[in-house]
Amino acid sequence: MEQDKIAQNVPIKLRILSGNLRGQTISVSNPKFRLGAADDCDLRFEEDHEVEPHHAELVEENCEIYLRRASPEARLAVNQQEVDEIILRDRDLISLGFSGPRIRLRLPPDKFLHCKPIMEICRDCIDIVKLADAPVYRKAGMVVSRMTRELRQTTWLFKVTVLVILIAMFGGAGGYAWWSTRQFRRYEAVLAGVAKQSDLERRSLMGKLAQVQESAEQVTLEQQRRLEDFKGTLTESGSGQIQQLEKEVRTLREEFDFAPAVLGKNSGGVCFIIGTYGFVEKGSGKSLRYAGLDSQGEPLKDASGQVHLVIGDQGVPLTRSYTGSGFLVSQQGQILTNRHVVEPWMGDETDKQIIQEGFEAIRLFFVAYFPGDEHAYALTVLKNSSTADVSLLEMKLGEHHPPVLTLSHDKPRMGEPILLLGYPGGYDALLARYSAQTIKSVVAEHPSSPGQLSQALARRNLIRPISTQGHLGDVLKDRLVYDAQTTHGGSGGPILNSRGEVIGINFAILESFSGSNFGVPVDHARNLLAR
Repeated sequence: MEQDKIAQNVPIKLRILSGNLRGQTISVSNPKFRLGAADDCDLRFEEDHEVEPHHAELVEENCEIYLRRASPEARLAVNQQEVDEIILRDRDLISLGFSGPRIRLRLPPDKFLHCKPIMEICRDCIDIVKLADAPVYRKAGMVVSRMTRELRQTTWLFKVTVLVILIAMFGGAGGYAWWSTRQFRRYEAVLAGVAKQSDLERRSLMGKLAQVQESAEQVTLEQQRRLEDFKGTLTESGSGQIQQLEKEVRTLREEFDFAPAVLGKNSGGVCFIIGTYGFVEKGSGKSLRYAGLDSQGEPLKDASGQVHLVIGDQGVPLTRSYTGSGFLVSQQGQILTNRHVVEPWMGDETDKQIIQEGFEAIRLFFVAYFPGDEHAYALTVLKNSSTADVSLLEMKLGEHHPPVLTLSHDKPRMGEPILLLGYPGGYDALLARYSAQTIKSVVAEHPSSPGQLSQALARRNLIRPISTQGHLGDVLKDRLVYDAQTTHGGSGGPILNSRGEVIGINFAILESFSGSNFGVPVDHARNLLAR
């Protein structure tokens, strides 16, 4: 009976949307409310592999509700953004793991009324005016409703003071409405300019593709001429010469006809890798953060012009985002890529300096997308090679089964034709291939993180690898040299021979000369799989 009384007096509610407790509404009855799979948790989820024994906790401090990760292995996200600790707001969506239970937080508007100073109440009303997608008269009504709800329990003196402020706010709201209308029109003009620029870039890209096609047609005509020359000499050749000529014909056809078949067989197994990482202090585990952001969203700087960083719970976490390529090599969900895709901080001079100052890098978000599948696959690192730039990852395959790429057992030959698959250029290259209208539809979703942008692209089936052809210029013990075009973001993609077998993994470009790029021979990857 006493427990029920406590629950009724605490208005914080948790609405469980998935998991074994789906459909239930739980009242938070403790100042420190624990969530997990252990018996001593206040909210316990049974038989869910995504939920750690002590997964997370809700804590009320300084008139705020904090959500904190309770275990280093726990995956915790709020509104689909992975977090370690965050201040919650009403209707926030809490996820325990990538596919684990989801919980909706409900906070009554007057829960912390006694904590809110007048200026904070006014700022909330101003935010309504700024952010609400409604006419001016509707915004005014929303402000009055919010003020009435939050001030109904205050004294008459306080209400009179607020009334004076409210009158001043209405005058400011009218001015802001006029100003925001002008800003919106400017934004429309800017958006139209972006759309025009995207259309120009698309036209330029189409022009370049036309040039490539024209060049390919010229090559085809040249090959046809050579074939006719071969035919003309057949009547004058002996049987040995005829066999040699037939071999050359097969080689020519193999060189220029293999790409469509190899691309169709293997492109579905080449994944787009997205990662985000941050830094924590060794020993304490406290996050490295920006002290704050300016009005333009840029990090604040100190008097010497250096970015102002702090350690602890205050400020904005310092995070890095990047993309890369990889490919599936087993039905068990094993993926090969470069080690520098798995540990990008090892090749960044700024990150190295941060690590030397006593910090360590931690992965916050590490997933892969495959062509034709909108599901994001969480990646786990199995092994890193100590002798080559190769890593072996693992994911849990769902209903979708991408094609597994075959590793070649033949020694690569200098001069043989190759096909390179991957995602060079990252998001820019993905979007550059599509129309301005398609880009607008993606931007209209207002993606605020790499994960949200990737999800928007995957839903439209826009994640597909780019293919380039070339030849092996040199075959060394520790690297392959080739002229197939690529750039940053293509690291980890497969190098395929004319039979569609993987002979190497793309890992580096020569910035000063695009005619030479480098790959790790497949033998290094096979050694990693055999351990």
